[in-house]
Amino acid sequence: MMRDPARIIWVLAIAIAIAAYGLIVTPNERVRDELLRRAHDAYDEVQRDDGRIRHAAMLRAARARVAADLRRLSGPNTPSGVTAAALRLIDDEAGRRHVEVRAVLPESSVAVPNARDSLDGQALRVDLRGRFEQLVALLADLPRHDVLVEVQSVDLTASGPATTTPLVDATLHATVDRVRSLTLLEEFHASVSSR
Repeated sequence: MMRDPARIIWVLAIAIAIAAYGLIVTPNERVRDELLRRAHDAYDEVQRDDGRIRHAAMLRAARARVAADLRRLSGPNTPSGVTAAALRLIDDEAGRRHVEVRAVLPESSVAVPNARDSLDGQALRVDLRGRFEQLVALLADLPRHDVLVEVQSVDLTASGPATTTPLVDATLHATVDRVRSLTLLEEFHASVSSR
């Protein structure tokens, strides 16, 4: 008979353990699974937000670079300042390439209107003398600087008798543009702000 009460106690203990598992552990596992799912969803959302924040920071940095470039390109914002900067550029490039600058003359006293309202242009004629390769290198490099120089045309003629290093005279017709009162910068800021 002793065995029967012991057996009954063991059966009751097992039944209580099964009931406790069913009533306590299983619902807690469901709660834990739900919390894990929510944690994963929150993590995914944080990752998406982090990507958006990085993208927005990159856009702000690009905007700042564009604004700085426009400010730098607007440089001296008077016709005389732009012309002086263009003359310095031509003189520096000519000296670096061993090309002689013989004359610099305005082609007209009226500013040349550019296709964009934001730019004003001043037409110049520059007479140069040097070796052909050096002249071509100078002319190809002029539009690649902070001063907005647009080469319109170049007239080339042989200079003097043929020698071991023949020289070429070049007449450069160019337009030096200036950004008018930071209009491009203002347009850029307006277009970015409207988004």
